[in-house]
Amino acid sequence: MAKENLMAVGAVSAILVALGALAQAGVVVAYDPGTTYSTDGLSSVSTSGAAMAGILVTAYTADGDSETVAWIATGTYVGGAYGTGWSLYLGNDTYGSWWTLTNITTHAITGLLIEGAPGNTVFDVWANTEGTSGSSNGWPFEFKHGPSIPVDIIATYRNQVGVAGDAPVGDLYEEMEIEFTNAGGFPSGVYEWLGFIADTDNATTTPLPAVPEPASAISLAAGLALLGGWGLRRKS
Repeated sequence: MAKENLMAVGAVSAILVALGALAQAGVVVAYDPGTTYSTDGLSSVSTSGAAMAGILVTAYTADGDSETVAWIATGTYVGGAYGTGWSLYLGNDTYGSWWTLTNITTHAITGLLIEGAPGNTVFDVWANTEGTSGSSNGWPFEFKHGPSIPVDIIATYRNQVGVAGDAPVGDLYEEMEIEFTNAGGFPSGVYEWLGFIADTDNATTTPLPAVPEPASAISLAAGLALLGGWGLRRKS
């Protein structure tokens, strides 16, 4: 067989292998109301990689270790979190642009935790509709490209966010956790990378846990009073 034909067959085979890996990837997107957070408002719904400076990214590895690094801006629209042998970065608007995870550590990555609050960032998950007023359309986690082995992913959005004193409507979340549940995790290697989409917006203030409702605060105070009385009785 001619060299050109062999090269063509090899190229087609490589494409089929890649498509096979994509087809076999299992993705589940979950939502956990968690702790309610609140922010004064949204400053931008066109959030770039550079605009998320300050968010925290934690990578968990198969040896039981973890590393947390802060996201930094590296260009006009580009930013990323750069750990020891791994990185997560993104250029341009999170609405449609790919987040890219790479791993050249000596261990597989089993999970990622992305905390938006430290960088005045929230995840917007309602597609083709505006939930919270002024948030525009969102884009929930969408798998775009996988490594050489099929990966199974659970992407969980956690901690609903309310804006301007309003109760959350379910479209904005403070953090996202990605778990690789396949036996091998996300593998290590120079050419191993993961691409996914997850839309974010910028908050005008750091999203903080909302103040408990008055009834809850009263119940909490009553409980603390009972505990205090119990402690005094033990001393007497």
